[in-house]
Amino acid sequence: MRNTLWISRAHFGSKVMAAAVTVLAIGSVVSAAPAQAAPTKGSIAISRDGRGFAIATGYDSYEDAEQAAERKCGPDCEWKTTWGSQYKCGAAAMAPNRHWGWARGDSQEEAEQNAINEAGPGAWARVSGCETITRDPA
Repeated sequence: MRNTLWISRAHFGSKVMAAAVTVLAIGSVVSAAPAQAAPTKGSIAISRDGRGFAIATGYDSYEDAEQAAERKCGPDCEWKTTWGSQYKCGAAAMAPNRHWGWARGDSQEEAEQNAINEAGPGAWARVSGCETITRDPA
């Protein structure tokens, strides 16, 4: 009986040791992984009269992207769409009647098609852009 108990303890001890080694190995793999980069942000601004537009990409915050798009577009412009976290692309389209539509999407083609659908019949994409993960938050 005593040998059986000793074998059980030895067996239990080896399982504990194996579990500890596994935890240490996983911990070192997890801690060795590089920090995941944060997606940059983009924005499109359109003038109030619908004649001007601008795109800004590669910004760290939505606010910075919005302000940059408005600044590039001019004093009569305001931002209409932003992207970069949930969606990686944005687009603006204009219909023949000068009605604008803007949208986001997971790809440039999807964003453009969504914007065309918003603008109405005969619309075409005037501006579009996408963000990639380029900045490391660390």
